[in-house]
Amino acid sequence: MAVPLKATIASISRFHSFELARLLENRQALAAIYTGLARRFVRRYGVGESLLRTYPWIQTPLEIAQRVDALPPSLTRRIGRLAHRALDRHIARTLPDGHVYMALAGIGLASGRAAQSRNIAWVCDRASAHIEVQNRLLCEGYAALGLPWRPIDSAAIERDLAEYAEADAVVVPSRFAYDSFLERGFPEDRLHRIPFGVSLARFSRCAPRDGEFRVLFVGAPGVQKGLHFLLQAFARAALPGARLAIVGHPEPETAALLKRFPVASL
Repeated sequence: MAVPLKATIASISRFHSFELARLLENRQALAAIYTGLARRFVRRYGVGESLLRTYPWIQTPLEIAQRVDALPPSLTRRIGRLAHRALDRHIARTLPDGHVYMALAGIGLASGRAAQSRNIAWVCDRASAHIEVQNRLLCEGYAALGLPWRPIDSAAIERDLAEYAEADAVVVPSRFAYDSFLERGFPEDRLHRIPFGVSLARFSRCAPRDGEFRVLFVGAPGVQKGLHFLLQAFARAALPGARLAIVGHPEPETAALLKRFPVASL
């Protein structure tokens, strides 16, 4: 009789990891999901209580502090690196038995090695472009706008590169991210493109349509998410009766972008 597949998922926060965990749980294939958020903040995401593994001592206070702008960016980055390493080490000590361990890039080095030592396949989940390509594009983007930018920390880059090199596989969500790995010489046989999905059943009209054409941006309103491109395009389109609404916690450059391209309400 075949042994049912069991997978463990690890995320520093939420991201798409809880959606994946729910799908695995529905198929009775989830061993556990680890997160740096406190249990009270993740119960609502629908994963069974017995499958939640939380290590909230650093990441949760950090996210609360970020919401109220209580820390300078440099300190936020340092504490963020500490949170990633601490969660990684915690998972390495407590990883349950199973067949697959899938960790977001940045929190999988020690735990991924621990998984491999127990014959558990390690999958590095890189939810964006190769970190060196990302760093280059961000530097170019901020420079083109004349905005200050501090490159990604070299230690974070080295950690990601080690995970790419040692993991049994790397998964990315888009063709652009896939090509960014090939550009850096990553072997194609260990690279897999798995697009993010969405359930359209969760979206339905809740009010009559009015005469205003609205565009909604939800996310971190900054250069990394391409807000400047959206603002430029919206201004050039000059759609009659249109309004652009932005929902998200402001980034350091948000005010400068909105001042340069004043077409949105935040």
